[in-house]
Amino acid sequence: MATIPAQRARQLERLTTAARLARVLPGAPVRVDPPDVLRTARLCVRPLAWSDREAFVAALRETGDAAAEFCPIAREGEREDQTFDRLLDLCRAGDATGRAWRRIAQDRAGRIVGAVNLNTITFGLENAAELNFWVRTPDTGRGLASEMIRAALAHAFAPRSPHLLRDTARPGLGLTRVDALVAPENAPSLAIMRSLRFAPAEEIHWPVLVIGGREVAHIRFVRWCNAEAAPRGIEDLPPRFARSLDTVIRAEACIPAAT
Repeated sequence: MATIPAQRARQLERLTTAARLARVLPGAPVRVDPPDVLRTARLCVRPLAWSDREAFVAALRETGDAAAEFCPIAREGEREDQTFDRLLDLCRAGDATGRAWRRIAQDRAGRIVGAVNLNTITFGLENAAELNFWVRTPDTGRGLASEMIRAALAHAFAPRSPHLLRDTARPGLGLTRVDALVAPENAPSLAIMRSLRFAPAEEIHWPVLVIGGREVAHIRFVRWCNAEAAPRGIEDLPPRFARSLDTVIRAEACIPAAT
């Protein structure tokens, strides 16, 4: 029986190994995101960076007037570049102290289309944070707010300890509760609260925020890490709270109260 020369045998072995690797290894480089970056179907949710100045200022110019009614991005008298500097400092400080998680959302074209923030993060009997968000005015109505909030909630409720993670999930913030304050007349945000199964909290006094120099009462919505145990939407308001909400809505619309 004929034998293969040793040199030829080694060549065949190398070719066989290369063929196996070609089947296993991808044909294109694998993208590995930093741990502070989240990706959804359409968005990259990441920290604000110094290089974002021009793009962020452009987003502010398209959004500032519309956001001012319910969620002002800039402070009164603040220039757009000053707003960027302040928010960049807040993003870095939040990550450094663990007291906030502030992120912008970027679409596949690289445009900044909004932001989502978890502020006032506290740990104790309840590990909680307060949610706020905004979407670039030309990009409203596309479901981007819900998409980036879902990513933020998944990260918020993921365990902090790597030992508690399942599969390949990354560590999160370990929160048990996320609150959101929404003005009763802010219909788009109310719809988002309903779709993401935030439940209205029953409170004696509504939280009051000063927006544009006026005091505005807000509804507090709560999303627990175990959303299955929470009411599913505004329809599940307790009767007393529902009556209060109806009074406010009718007063805003100048509709006589029901007797």
